[in-house]
Amino acid sequence: DMLRIGASHVHAFVGLGGPYWQDSDGDGDIDGSDTPAAAGAVGVTLEDVEFGLTLMKATGDGTSYYALKGSGSVALVGVPGVTLTAVDMDVEVNATDGADPNAVVDFVTTFGAGGLEVSTGPDPADFVNLVFQDDFLRVWGTAGLELLAVSIGGDFFFEKTTTTLGDPVIKVAVNGLTMSLSGGVSDIITVTDGSGLLLITDAGMAGELAVSVDFNIPNLIVTVPEIALAINNTGVAVNEAFNLESGTETLVLPAGPYVRVIARELGAVKVSLGLHVGASDYTLDASALQFEQITLPDMSTVVRVAATGLETTLPGDGSLTNGQGGFIFYDDGSAGTATGHIELIGSAVEGDLALYFNTTDRDINETIDVDGTDVVVRADAN
Repeated sequence: DMLRIGASHVHAFVGLGGPYWQDSDGDGDIDGSDTPAAAGAVGVTLEDVEFGLTLMKATGDGTSYYALKGSGSVALVGVPGVTLTAVDMDVEVNATDGADPNAVVDFVTTFGAGGLEVSTGPDPADFVNLVFQDDFLRVWGTAGLELLAVSIGGDFFFEKTTTTLGDPVIKVAVNGLTMSLSGGVSDIITVTDGSGLLLITDAGMAGELAVSVDFNIPNLIVTVPEIALAINNTGVAVNEAFNLESGTETLVLPAGPYVRVIARELGAVKVSLGLHVGASDYTLDASALQFEQITLPDMSTVVRVAATGLETTLPGDGSLTNGQGGFIFYDDGSAGTATGHIELIGSAVEGDLALYFNTTDRDINETIDVDGTDVVVRADAN
């Protein structure tokens, strides 16, 4: 048994003070030329929704199957100080209530290469094709949120599916992520060009996110061309494909557990931290600055901080160049190494400087990979 349901150009409102949508131009339909009756309306609007839905039931054991393909826009209206929109959203579902979540309808095998056509309106061009072959729930589109002084937006993707072993898997992707935090007349923090992938399984979570950040804080100099976050607490290496509308992207991460944050230069723009005092700027620049927390096999936690490409000016017409350093914090102490080239009084005094310390009772010899550059932390026992 099979039932097909379809609709197109649907406008709906769920909330108080409706109906919100109205045929303001009197042409017999509701479309973009109409002005909504927004005054007093508080709730959620659905705009220009199209969907095709099929419901099926097996004649033998009575197992139900269902598939949905839909698109449209969603918005929250009438809430002071809050703007929430989801534009050009797409939803796809292929599922069953049977004991095996993978045993869904293969629409290509069952109905041919074009899948199952579901009419969504009276026009011959009003239809959607269900060409699903696996079980999943997918949602993607462009979303934006403005809440008080915070604004967030981007293209988002969500997928929930099941492995052949019956384990649930959730995939989340974002592209074009933007965020701003306003401090009155100007933005204090602005995030742009964000992109990332996130995988959630019964074993844990793995993902990475990269963004460009701009800070506008009086008298404080913070330049971070790009910040990248990586996390993997699954205990195994990850190599997972994400089939996005824009193409396939792959999440590749080494085994964890760990959390890693790295601020890195982009082109000729370095990571810069400092202060603006009077007419002068005092900064410490770096090619990369990395923080990470890792869990060792004995379940103890280690925090590692490292930097490469360190540069700064020093009093007396001096400078520090080619600097790098690494610091490791254990449960029973810490160890670190810092090196660089120093010039003082112009170039009258110059040389390579190296600092080491170790507060543990054992020799330390570890290598920290900082964006492809090895920083060696080597120090004898205390």
